[in-house]
Amino acid sequence: MSALDRILDALDDRDRGPRQSGGSWLARCPAHDDRKPSLSVRQVEGHALIFCQAGCAAAEVMTALDLTLRDLYDDPRGATYTYPDGRIVHRSPDKRFYQSGNTNGTALYRLDKVTAAVAAEQTIYICEGEKDVHALEAIGLTATTSPMGAGKWAKIDPTPLAGGTVVIVADDDDPGRRHAAEVRDSLIGLGATVNTVSAKAGKDAADHVAAGYDAADFVPLQLLVDDFAEPPLPLTPTSCATRFPTEVLPGWARAMVEAEAEATQTDAGMAASVLLGALAAAAGGHARVWIRAGWSEPVNIFTVSVAEPGSRKTAVFGAMTDPLGDAEKELVASDAAARWETDVALKVALQAAEKLQRDAATAAAAKDKAADEKLADAMNARAAAEAITVPIDPRLLADDVTPEALVSLLADNGGRIAVLSAEGGIFDVLAGRYSKTPNLDPILKGHAGDRIRVDRKGRSSEYIDHPALTMCLTVQPRVIEEIGRNGVFVGRGLLARFLFSIPPNRVGYRKVGAAPVPPDVAAKYAARIQALVAALHEWGEMPMLLQLSADAAEVFLNAERTLEPRLAGDLRPVQEWASKLMGATARIGGLLHLASFDAADTAMRRPISAETMIGALKIAAYYTDHAMVAFGLMGADRTLGAAQELLTHVHARKIEESSIRDLFTDLSRSRFPRTEDVLDALAVLVSHGWAAPLPPPKTSGPGRKPSPRYRFRPAPIA
Repeated sequence: MSALDRILDALDDRDRGPRQSGGSWLARCPAHDDRKPSLSVRQVEGHALIFCQAGCAAAEVMTALDLTLRDLYDDPRGATYTYPDGRIVHRSPDKRFYQSGNTNGTALYRLDKVTAAVAAEQTIYICEGEKDVHALEAIGLTATTSPMGAGKWAKIDPTPLAGGTVVIVADDDDPGRRHAAEVRDSLIGLGATVNTVSAKAGKDAADHVAAGYDAADFVPLQLLVDDFAEPPLPLTPTSCATRFPTEVLPGWARAMVEAEAEATQTDAGMAASVLLGALAAAAGGHARVWIRAGWSEPVNIFTVSVAEPGSRKTAVFGAMTDPLGDAEKELVASDAAARWETDVALKVALQAAEKLQRDAATAAAAKDKAADEKLADAMNARAAAEAITVPIDPRLLADDVTPEALVSLLADNGGRIAVLSAEGGIFDVLAGRYSKTPNLDPILKGHAGDRIRVDRKGRSSEYIDHPALTMCLTVQPRVIEEIGRNGVFVGRGLLARFLFSIPPNRVGYRKVGAAPVPPDVAAKYAARIQALVAALHEWGEMPMLLQLSADAAEVFLNAERTLEPRLAGDLRPVQEWASKLMGATARIGGLLHLASFDAADTAMRRPISAETMIGALKIAAYYTDHAMVAFGLMGADRTLGAAQELLTHVHARKIEESSIRDLFTDLSRSRFPRTEDVLDALAVLVSHGWAAPLPPPKTSGPGRKPSPRYRFRPAPIA
C-alpha cells in the first residue's frame, strides 16, 4: 500500500470527505475544527505530501489520523535517493540523513534529466533536498539538488548547468536563503540565466506543491547579500581616489610636484595642494582676478591636506615651502640697509629733539624771552622724530598664531601673511586654546579681503583695507574629525573656505629606494618661487588686476551654469562649501596664470586664457570630490551621520535582526523624528553592506501588515 492510500483510508474512516482535485486530494483536516477542506494530500515518488492551510503541522495531522510520520513514506523505513555517480542518500521519517556508496561523488541529483533539459533549452529548478525534487517532478518540472542540504553546493560539479536557464527555489529560512545565494553566484559565473523564487505556502518546494500550487505560483525572491560574504564599505570613506590633475600645472611646478611625490612615495595631490598654498603665500594681496563688474577675487587661498601618521607629510610640506622661508630671508637682507639708515635717522632726530627740549626747559626757567620759540622748536623736532617709522623685518610666513597676533602681522606687512603649518595646531588656537572666546573674524575677513580694524594701545585705530590671508596646512585625519564636531568652525563657515585634499594612504605600498627629486628640478622650483616673491614684493600697495580673456570668461560662465543645479542636487551635503567653489576656481586660475610667466608685469598685461581657466576647473573638480569625503568625515552629511548612529545603536545592543518599527521605538526621537528617517539610514547601511532586508513574512487575512525587518552585520572584532 502506498503512503497516499494509507492516508486516504484514514481520512475516510474519520469522515473527513477526501476528494480528488487535479493531482491532489482535498479533505477536512482532522487536527482542527475544519468546516471546509483545508488539507491537501499528494503522492510523489516514494512518499506522500500533506499540507494544512490552517497551519497544522504534519505530525499533528498524522497523529489525529492515528498514524505516524513513517506512514508518509511508501516504505515506512523512509526514502532512498540514488545519484548517478553511486552516491546514495538515506532519509528517515524523522528527517535524519546518512550516506552510502560513493560519498565523495560530485554529481547533481537527476543529472541525466538536467543534461537533457539544458540541451533542450528547458528550465531547470534547483531546490534544497531530494524530497523537493520529487515534489517538483510531480507537477511536470525538471529539478535537481545537491546532497546533504544547505551549504554543500561547493562540493558538487555545477558545470552541467552552464548556460542553462535556472530557477532556484529557496527554503524560507536564513540557511536556505544563504544557500540559494551561493547557488546563484556559482551559476551566474557559469553563464546561466538565474531567477530565485520561494514557496507561496509553507517553507519549501514540497510544501508549495503539497498546498496545490504549481510553477506559475512561485513568489519571486530578491536575494540580498544577507550573509555578508563581501566586506562592508566604510560609512565614511577616509580618503578620495580622485587624482590631482598635475598636467594643468606650469611645467616647472608640475615637475617638482611629480618628482616630490615619487621621491616620498606620496600622492601627488598633497604636494600639489602645498604648491598652491606656496603660490598664494607669494602672491596673496598682490593680485586680484577680475571676473565681471562687481566681482573680483584675491588670489589667497586656504588649503588643508589630510594624511595618516607616518605618511611623510612633513617631508613633502618642507620641500614645497622651504623656498618661501629662503625668500623671506632674502627680503629681510635686501631691506636691511634701508632699515639701518632709518633707524639711525630716528635716533639722531630723537637726540636732537631731546636737546631742543632741554634748551626750551632752560629758557623757560630763566624766563628767557625766546622760551616760547624754543618750546615750539622742541615740539616740532619731537613730531618730526615720531614721524620716522623704522620698517620691521618683512614677514611672509607665520605658524600657529593667535587671531590677535595674526591681525598685528597683517597690519605690519601690508595686509599680507601666510600661515603654514605641517601639523594643523592653528585649529586648536582658533578654537580658543588661549582664549575663552574664539575669534574667527580675522580669519574669515582675511580670506574674503574684508576690512579689518586694528586697535593698538596708545595709538589711534588703523584699518587693513584689503587683507589677504593664506593658510596652507597638513593634518592627520583625527584633526578633521575633531573640527567637524566643533560648532564654532561649522557655524561660522570657516570650513567652507578650505580646499581639502584627502588622498589615499600609500603606507605599506611604497616603493623602497625611490629616486630623490633631481637637483635641477628642485633648484628651478626654488628659483621660481623666490623670484615670484621678490617681484611681487616690489609691486607696491595696489594689487594688480588680472583680466579674463573673452574665451576664459565664457568658460567660467558655463561652469557657473553647470554648478548651480548641483547645489540642490549631488552637492547639497556640501552646499555651503560648493557655493564658494567658483570664487575658489577664479583664485586658482589667477595663481596658475601668475606661475606661468617669468615676469609679474607680463602676467598683468596678458589676460587669463581659456586653457588656464579649464585647468583651474579641473583642479576645482578634484577639490570637490575630496570635499565630499572631508565633510563626510566631519559629519556634515546628515543621512550618513544618522546611518552611523543607527549602526552604533545596533552594535552596542548586539542586535542581529530587527523591524523598522522596533528600531524607531528605540532610537532617539530628536535624531529620528519619523520612520522615514530610519528608512533613509537603513538604505545607507544596506548600500554599504552593513544591513540587508529580509523577505517579508507570508501573511493572510486582515490585520496590520508586519513591519519590514532587517538583518545586521556584526561589529568587527577589535
